[in-house]
Order: sequence, then C-alpha cells, then structure tokens
Amino acid sequence: MRFFGTLLIILAVLAAGIWIFRTPDSDIAELEAKYGGAPSQFITLPLGERVHIRDQGNPAGRTLVLLHGSSASLHTWEPWVALLGDEFRIITLDLPGHGLTGSVPGCDYSVECSVRLVDDLVEYLGLDHFVIGGNSFGGNISWRYALAHGTKVDGLILSDASGGPNLNPAPLTLAFRLAGIPVANHLLELFTPRSMVKQGIEDATSLEGFATEEKIDQYWLLSRRPGNRTAMRMRFTVPEYSELYHDQLAELDIPTLIIWGREDGFVDLADGEWFGRTIPGAIMSIYDGVGHLPMAEVPELSAADTRTFLQDLPTEATEPETTEQLEPANAG
Repeated sequence: MRFFGTLLIILAVLAAGIWIFRTPDSDIAELEAKYGGAPSQFITLPLGERVHIRDQGNPAGRTLVLLHGSSASLHTWEPWVALLGDEFRIITLDLPGHGLTGSVPGCDYSVECSVRLVDDLVEYLGLDHFVIGGNSFGGNISWRYALAHGTKVDGLILSDASGGPNLNPAPLTLAFRLAGIPVANHLLELFTPRSMVKQGIEDATSLEGFATEEKIDQYWLLSRRPGNRTAMRMRFTVPEYSELYHDQLAELDIPTLIIWGREDGFVDLADGEWFGRTIPGAIMSIYDGVGHLPMAEVPELSAADTRTFLQDLPTEATEPETTEQLEPANAG
C-alpha cells in the first residue's frame, strides 16, 4: 500500500509540474486579429477545410502559388509580394497544420495531403495555369504537385526544397528531433519554449540579426495555434522520401528555377545540385552566405532572379484569368 501511495504522490507532482510549466495554446481570436487582418482571407474549401490565404499583387499578371516550409506560415513570402507584386499575382496560403489554417479534418499532414489541398484551392480559385513554388517542405509539395498536375503548371520554383535524396544529412533542430521520436514527440504538444523557436530560426538562417523579436514571436505564437503542434508531430511520422518520385522528376517537362543558400544547414546544397542535375533544363542560383530561407534572407536578390525566370517563360501560357482577385475578408 505504501508503494502505491508513493506512486500516486509522484504522479500527482508530475501532473502538477506539467500543468504549471506547459506552454499553452495561443488564443485563435487573438492570433487572427494579430496576423489575419487584410489582405488575409479565410475560405472554406469543398471538403470543409478552412484555409488562410492571401491573394495579392497584380490581378492581371501571371499567377504564382507560393508554399512555405515546415513550421512556418504564408508570412514567409511577404518580402517577395512587396518586390514582385507589381507584375505578378501572388497567392500564398497556410498549409494544413500551419499558421492560421490549423487542423484539417482527415489530413495526416503528409506531402500528399497538402498536394490535395493545394489542388482543391486551385480549383476553388479557378486557376487553369500558374507557376508553383515553395521553400523546404513547401518545395517538396511544389515538385510533387508538378508531377501530379503538370498540365496546370507553367513553371516550378524550388527554394531549398526537401524531398530529395538527402545526400548530406544535416543535424535537425531540437524541435524537429523530438518530433520524430515516438512518445517523446508528444511533449512538443505541451512544451514549446520561445527559446527553442528562437534557436530554430537562428539555425535555419545565416544572416546576423535575422531572428528579430517580432519574427520569433510570430513563429512561436503561430506554432501554438490549437492543433498545429499535434500536426507537426504527425507530419514527422510520415515518410518524406520516395525514389519512385525521384525517377519521375527526371522526366519532368516544366521550366524550373532552383534557388539555394550555400550555407543551408537543414537541406544541404548537395540536394539542390541533385535537383539541378535531375530536372531537365533546370536553372540554378546559389547564394553565398545565405541559409535555408533565401526569399527572406536575401529577398531582393532572390526576387530579381525569380522575376527574370518568370519573364522568360512562354507568354502563351499567360491567358487572362476568368476569376477576379478575391476581396479581403475575415469571415470563415
């Protein structure tokens, strides 16, 4: 009896410690007020997914659909919106289990789930032709989308994309390591210290001072939207690599731009060069002194290379869109 009494006391102390020191979820209403104002929109797709998107730039220009990386949000692309929006229509979204989109019923947060949701969004917006691009996990989704729906894709942009052969595996951040460990990964749903998020941003980038207090708060608060931490745990239990898709990449007939930070500590440049060798006719730009987020670390340089790539694409694909640019709204 004494043993069980002691065990109960220990369990009670542990439960109290977890309750006291846990990192609570962010309040959804406060998050949407802070990060979901105009030009943000919340749309509901046919399968019931409520998705946070932004539809910006020149509504008469060629359309870009840009996808952020793991544990990030559509805000990643705002520097490009500012630099390229004069000429191009730019659609960004928070992927399932990210940002203000949050949980998506029936989604395992794999690449396949996101490819399906992106295609549902494309259909919802009435896009017949567009350029798709993404960073990291978003880059993986982008090239997998191009393989599955190539007739809709006029161009492909890969920024430090994952899903390649992982030729020189890099050490993962603490959060990503924990996310891949069974049982221990459940702790991430309870404990997400701001210091861990700060370290993750600093590990991902190479520019001094990039991890500002504002950026750290944005990543930290959005990562704690209800459902997002569970989604991250689930995402890291799903295999990300497949040689079957690698073989298909060698037959991809879509103009492709690859941009990569030479100092990327998450997805090594060797993978970027592999994409460049594997995708027929791919163009590659490598940035010295830049890490995993070229579009945010060197927005002017990466946007200039992107503009040149887009302007060189065949003009016959730029037929006028039949769907008008949506008006900003904050209603589900």
